[in-house]
Amino acid sequence: MAVREAELALTADCIAAAVDLGIDTVNCFTGPAPFRDLGSPTLHRDIGEGEAWGMVCRDYYTLAELLRCYDSPALGVNYDPSHMALHGNSVGWTIEQLAPRIFHCHVKDVVGAPGKVMGDTFLFPLLGEGYVPWPEFFQAITASCYAGVLSVEFESFDYFATTLRGDLRAVAEMCYRDFVSLRDAAAAAPATGTLGSADPAS
Repeated sequence: MAVREAELALTADCIAAAVDLGIDTVNCFTGPAPFRDLGSPTLHRDIGEGEAWGMVCRDYYTLAELLRCYDSPALGVNYDPSHMALHGNSVGWTIEQLAPRIFHCHVKDVVGAPGKVMGDTFLFPLLGEGYVPWPEFFQAITASCYAGVLSVEFESFDYFATTLRGDLRAVAEMCYRDFVSLRDAAAAAPATGTLGSADPAS
């Protein structure tokens, strides 16, 4: 309970800080990750239309099926290129396919193979160290006319605890530096030419 209360307090502090900075939207996690908890609610069995509960998809094709089943303008996508890259889905092509439904976007890298638990068969390393093709990502998200937030999602927890010794400011500065470097390199790179009518990775 103490951990939960501390996390709720941190969330409230972040929301208050966002207000002070003039930020009008804060995205919060809505529930557990089903791949870690087999007892979590699942679509059709426990979750009705209009409800939100954690992560219910793992790649482009499970996401496409969700959007097909619940074809509502209120249902959007939290796009994460690392999830697409981990499952062999073309990042540029999936952005093109999902563009009208992308409501939020993570910036995160990945290495390994699909599995149920992070740290078992896959990891989310520092930006630029994994499988995500960053020029393709930045060029595709720009071409999609997405106007929302690009949110760096830092999940290198061991590195945070040992090397950075829990220093959140150091994490923020490093993530921002790496993000700007990859974004600027993508802007200067030739067009990737990966967008098309079929998933090149399929």
